Amino acid sequence: MDKELLDYYIERFMPNCKEAELKKGQENRLKPLIKKLTDKQSVFKDFPYELLDTKQKAELLNFWLNISPERQIISNIGKDDVDREFDNFLFNDDVTERFTKEFMSEHPNYEPWDLSSERVKNRKIIRDHSFSTRNVLKELSRLNEVIIRTIFDEVNQFKVLGIGYRNLGYVRDYIDYISDGVLQFLVYRVIVNENIRDKQKIINSLSEKLKMLLSLMNKQLERKRTEQQNQNRLTSNILTEYFTAYRTHYNRYFKELHILNTLKLEIEEDTDLFSPLNEKYKAEKILLSEEEIKSSKSIITEGHPIYDYEKKLEETRKIIKIMCFYGGRQCSPNCLQDIKVYFREIYMSKVKYKEKEKDKGKQTLAIVRDYLKLIESGGIQPFEKTAQYMFFREKISRGYFIEMGLLDLYVAKADIHEKLYNLLLKLYLFYDFLDSVEFIYSVNHQIIQTLKDEMD
Repeated sequence: MDKELLDYYIERFMPNCKEAELKKGQENRLKPLIKKLTDKQSVFKDFPYELLDTKQKAELLNFWLNISPERQIISNIGKDDVDREFDNFLFNDDVTERFTKEFMSEHPNYEPWDLSSERVKNRKIIRDHSFSTRNVLKELSRLNEVIIRTIFDEVNQFKVLGIGYRNLGYVRDYIDYISDGVLQFLVYRVIVNENIRDKQKIINSLSEKLKMLLSLMNKQLERKRTEQQNQNRLTSNILTEYFTAYRTHYNRYFKELHILNTLKLEIEEDTDLFSPLNEKYKAEKILLSEEEIKSSKSIITEGHPIYDYEKKLEETRKIIKIMCFYGGRQCSPNCLQDIKVYFREIYMSKVKYKEKEKDKGKQTLAIVRDYLKLIESGGIQPFEKTAQYMFFREKISRGYFIEMGLLDLYVAKADIHEKLYNLLLKLYLFYDFLDSVEFIYSVNHQIIQTLKDEMD
């Protein structure tokens, strides 16, 4: 235990704590918390607590021990759990809160730019096949320049007012903009593009680029830590603000990666269900009459005997209708391919979604039936748990890859998914707004350039 820190903490926050026994009691409260914060094998491996000065460390410890509204924050603080929420981890100092209130009262009409809306525009551009792939990449490159310029213009406007500025919502939305754009491009401009012969080569090149960028980013982070150590400018407010945003984003991304890993493992283990598609069972993207649907059982089930087939077929078509009309999915309860994909992933795939390893898990069949009951009892509403919807949605996506004979590319895309998320999440860890935004821009620029080189 750092004696200087203990003495400062007691003098500042426990001035009446004079007796040695009482001091020892405070030391015993501080020790386990500091141990968790400095454990580089824990969730706090990315939290540079050691860069704070004594005053900042003491204020942070006091906040968590005596002020935070989370009663179990000390026992919970080291848990590396994707469901762990970090809202009560955020340390807001009085100066920051006072400044925010004063600024908003003086500028009531100020609203940050809605960068999340750019992601929707991105999707439309990527999916619009009236644009050539070369023009799509050119437009994505232009938009990347627009984003960085818009953010920096806002920073400079605040600078003119003598105000330092950071908006972690931009970091979050810019990262989401890139991850969504890269994965959309990979699917709609590479994997399902019949004009590209060697799709695996493009994916491999992108994978190598992401690996190289991660290595470079780690070196940049090392340099940044040395710089921060020398400058001694980090505060508890800055550290906890970035770390809270980082872990919140981390949890969302790693739920997706957990689902992908679960589905990849099923592909490896169930070689019967996930063997190469037999051409006689291939389902075309065509609309069928009711009679034609009835006579397509062997295609839908791939010749497997299915208990209670008629009921399951009816449920399948119900959920397709719901996903079409209310989920915005391009599917139809009369389309042979849609019926087969949904039926296969709901009733033939037996993998369970587990939020935690110790959970019993829940099969897609149970998730869908529970959801249909919710619909019947109270109209259209969300799935019981967002993670269950994510699991269901990803399974359906996998089903279409299988039906198109692209299962190997689905697995390759999942590998890109993981590398991309790991790289982008690192960009929070500069604990510096301008650095984070500049590196996000740079990562996107280099990814687009790699895709340009490969597509040419």
